[in-house]
Formats: sequence, structure tokens, C-alpha cells
Amino acid sequence: AGLGGDGTEAVTFDVSDEALHDGPLLALVASPLSAALSCVETLRLAGNMLSHIGLDAVFECLGPQALARADLSRNAFDRRGAEVVANFVHRGVPRLQELDLSHNRLDDASVAQLCRELGRRAHGLRTLGLSDVNMGLGTLSGQVLGDFLLCSRSLLWLDVSYNMIQGEGALALLE
Repeated sequence: AGLGGDGTEAVTFDVSDEALHDGPLLALVASPLSAALSCVETLRLAGNMLSHIGLDAVFECLGPQALARADLSRNAFDRRGAEVVANFVHRGVPRLQELDLSHNRLDDASVAQLCRELGRRAHGLRTLGLSDVNMGLGTLSGQVLGDFLLCSRSLLWLDVSYNMIQGEGALALLE
């Protein structure tokens, strides 16, 4: 705990590396405790084998105005999980500074959708982790990620390692 951006106590929800799967998180959001998720500023769900189902349940309870950091790396969600995050970002995330989706089974189209939403709504994003997310198997994500980098004024760190960005997508990213 500490002080949040508005002077209130910052709320961190950290269950990293617990290999929870979806069940415990589905139980949490079905309980009266789910209301506390709307105040979470730092969300750490890395290494829990979460699918898009568990991710969707948690993100339905989160408050987009509060969330500043989210580590969703090393889970088991696919493009549908990236769509959950993109839909959450679409609601407006003025305080979001850090987002890590590394080591999940995303795809080119879902990464592109996420980057479009981040470019439109996450103007304070400083770090973005997209390592080993199956990006680049098409050309779409390279172009959209390049566009995002052009419009982002705050991004300081981007990890796209262990992807297959190639051809037109790689050229678009470099432009």
C-alpha cells in the first residue's frame, strides 16, 4: 500500500505466480469483495494460467479511472484475452502507465486492436510488454504498433522480443 495519484491509499491486487487458473478469480468476482476491485491501482496477475474467461471477470470489476499498472504476463489467454484488455482500455484509462501481456498466445489482429485502443485512450502509458505474443505472423500489428509509437508521447519502454515481426510489418514498425 501507499498513496495513490489522488492522495488516497493505493490499492494493489497481487496474486502473481500462484497458478490459480480461472476458478478462484471467478469466485472472487461473485463475492461481495468484488467491489474492492474497482479501486485497484496495481493489478498483478502474472503466472496464473488465466484464460480470457477469468480475465474478463476481473476486468468487468476494475475501475478504468483507477488502474495504473497491470501485469498479465505468463498466463494462458489467447486473442480473446487481448480483446478483453482492449475493450477495457476503450472505456478510458487516463492513469494507465504500465501494461504487460508478454508470454500469452495472442495474434497479430488482437495486438493491432489493442495498440489502436492504447493509442486512442492510454496517453500516459510508459511501458508496454508484448514479448512472445505471436505478433508478426501477419503484417497488421507492425503497422499499427508503428502508428502507436508515432502518436505516443509518453512511452519509454517497449518489449516486442521473441516475436516474428517481419516483411512489411517490420518495415512499417521501423518507419
